[in-house]
Parts: sequence; C-alpha cells; structure tokens
Amino acid sequence: MVYKYQVTPAMPYGLLEEFAVTNYIDFSKLGSGEIKLRTWKYFCGENMVTLTFGLDAYEEENMGIQEVAMEFYDNQGVAAVYHIENKASYSGQFTEIIPLNGSTRKSNMNATNGDTTYIHCGTTLDRYTDGCLVWDGTIEAGNPAFPTDPDVNPLTDNVTHEPIYYMNDCGTLYYGMLYLVKIIVKYCPIDVLGNYDTSNDSNFRIFYRWMWTTTMYNDNYYQVEDFNELPFELTLDANLKYETTSDYYYATFDYDSPENLM
Repeated sequence: MVYKYQVTPAMPYGLLEEFAVTNYIDFSKLGSGEIKLRTWKYFCGENMVTLTFGLDAYEEENMGIQEVAMEFYDNQGVAAVYHIENKASYSGQFTEIIPLNGSTRKSNMNATNGDTTYIHCGTTLDRYTDGCLVWDGTIEAGNPAFPTDPDVNPLTDNVTHEPIYYMNDCGTLYYGMLYLVKIIVKYCPIDVLGNYDTSNDSNFRIFYRWMWTTTMYNDNYYQVEDFNELPFELTLDANLKYETTSDYYYATFDYDSPENLM
C-alpha cells in the first residue's frame, strides 16, 4: 500500500498552493534499507540559496541516519560542507537556507566533515596573517601550506618567486559559481542508547548533484522536482550590427535544431 499526502501552508486569506509539498509512504518498503534522493531544487538570491532537499529513507532495524553532509566542490576541491542534522526522520522534504558570500554564519556550514578538515585558497593577502595559506613552490612551506602541484596549479609569483599568501575561505560559498555537490547520507548502525557508529561507513549512501548559484533556475523552482532532470530549451540569439549611421540596427533569428534540418 502506498499512502500519498500533501501538506499546504495556510494563511488567514487562503492556502499557499505554490508552497505545497507532496509526499508518499510505500509501506511495502518499510525496513528495506532503501534510500533514494527524490528532490533537489533551489531558489537563488544574491546572498542566500533556498534549497529543497528530499529523501525516501526506509531504515532497517538498528540502523539510522546520523546526518546528511553536503560537500561543495569547485576547481580547487571542497569549498564548504553543509550539514543537515538532528532530524527525527530523514524521509521527506526539507528546506534549508544556505548563505552565500559570507553574508551570515551558520554552525552547520563549515569546512569539516567527520575527522577531515578542508582548506580552500581564497583571495590573495598582502602579508602573512594567522590561519592564511602560504605557498612558495613546495608543499613544506608555510603554516599551514596550501598543498597543490606547482606544475599543475602554480601559485608562486612568477617574477619574484616570493611566497604568496591566501585567505583560507573554506566554509564560504559564492554567488555565480557552479558547484558539484557530493551528498553523503550517513546511514550507519545505532545502539539502544541512540548513539551512531559513523566509523562504520560501509552503508553510507552517496549522491551527486550540481548547484549553480545563479537565478537561472528560479523560474523552474516550483514546477520541477529534481533539477538533475531539467528540460532545457535551446535557443540562439544572434546580433547583427550594421554601422551605417550613429545608430545601430539589431536583428535576431530563432535557433532551429540540426535534427529538424535533416
């Protein structure tokens, strides 16, 4: 039996249909250990992202979800880790407010996941300051050093070969960036006292999604359940400029798919 339900927020002047959340419970899967990522969509503002995240989680006996950790990757590696914690149940949809550009600080937005603490090379600094990243061409340099391959990503000053200092901004996401998000559902054994054994990570579930911190997808926010399956519409706008006078003339034409031309 599948039980479907919908939750709609209400105000004195009526129901907010656009914020309605539909979910279901498949009783045939109870205790099966099946965990699926069902919803991934977000609304992006200048200084924050409103993320709607949904799981179907049918936990086995003596097993539970300690947290969901989201590692955001850019071209350097992990830029930040966002933690969804302390949920009575992780089966359903959750709305999270993720800050951008360091506009606010949240305790569940940091540079740590388990026993691993990440570093991230941010803007350059004029001089050494506590906690900054230092690079002079060798991984032994600095306190701490920024570990990278100088042949692949040289960070030394090409002229003076002097050390370069970088702000360690791990734990901060920025507007206008494309991030690969590694979603780690920490599904692990749980004892009678409710303690989770996260050292046993053999049952962790891992999913991947993209997050582009731009307003491009805002129009699709309430219509599409998972941005991993966005129906893109491809158009081409070509501007033709004719400089006959001081004014310009622009013309456009609609893009036609090559498949339609065959």
